[in-house]
Order: sequence, then structure tokens, then C-alpha cells
Amino acid sequence: SRRCPKCQKLEPEYRRAARKVFELKQKKPHKYGNVVVAKMDISANDVPVNEAQPFGYPSILFVGAGDSKVQYYTGELDGMEILKWLKTKAGLRAQKEKDEF
Repeated sequence: SRRCPKCQKLEPEYRRAARKVFELKQKKPHKYGNVVVAKMDISANDVPVNEAQPFGYPSILFVGAGDSKVQYYTGELDGMEILKWLKTKAGLRAQKEKDEF
């Protein structure tokens, strides 16, 4: 939301994480090709997974391919931390020296 201070704080960090995932997909499509980072305004859209209800704003969720289990991010609003969490959830191992911002 444009009126949500935490959402505004998250925006550049979310973009950093999404940009890094995009770069990793270009370099290693066999490893990162299935990872999708998407932003959705749930106040303006239907939520595709019933369990995907926010516990506050902003909320970062992970849903595995072909799965309906929703996992919530509870860490810092930091692009690198979000990226590490995404990799863990996607079953990927973080490689610190290669995945720096």
C-alpha cells in the first residue's frame, strides 16, 4: 500500500531480492529457473491460495510449486535476508561470495 510505511520500507529491499533472483536465473537457469518473485496487492486481488492470508502488512509468503502450503517470512525487511530465506525455502544453498548484492 502506498500509505503503509513498512510497505514503503520493504519496496527497495524486495526489488533488490527480485533483481538478484532474476540475475541468478540468467546465470544458472537449471538451478533458479523455477523461482518466481512476485508482488501482489491482496486488497485489490483474489488470493490464489486459501491459506495465504496476511498476518500484517507487508507480508512475504512462499508457496512451493504444486503445493498449497504457505510459509511466512518473519525476518528483517532486508533484500539479502529475503534472498537467503527464499533460497532455503526453494531448497537452494546460499553461496555468500556469489550472492552478495
